Amino acid sequence: MMNPTHQTVAKSPQEVVQRIRREHWEITSHLTEVEDLANRVQRGDEEAAVALRDRLQVLSGMMRSHLHFEEYELVPLMIASDRYDQSSIETLRQDHEAQRKLLTRVISELRSRPAGAKLAIETKELVHALRDDMRHEEQDLLVGIAS
Repeated sequence: MMNPTHQTVAKSPQEVVQRIRREHWEITSHLTEVEDLANRVQRGDEEAAVALRDRLQVLSGMMRSHLHFEEYELVPLMIASDRYDQSSIETLRQDHEAQRKLLTRVISELRSRPAGAKLAIETKELVHALRDDMRHEEQDLLVGIAS
């Protein structure tokens, strides 16, 4: 499982890319669990609602650690590369900020009211957004760093 603190500094672009890809895999596995729980909540499973709250808390920690790593390790590599312009870097930062806000909103809503179909739908939207962003990073950003 991902280390929630930013303790090690990668030594090469390849190490940064390897770690990001590994974390993407770990997050994707977790997203599958969260999505399955959200589907169960949508069908009225109250036990799944409790588990969903717990899994979203774990996901939040994973994502915050991952985003922090990308911002402190990937962004400098992007700046140093001639493959990325300032708008690519700004887009990554904006995507990260949007992810943080969405995570915070969904978790806040889960705490403040009973989990129901609406929150399950919002959770699934979060899952899809995170998957899309990771896919974009894999296809458009990481290839330029690793090559």
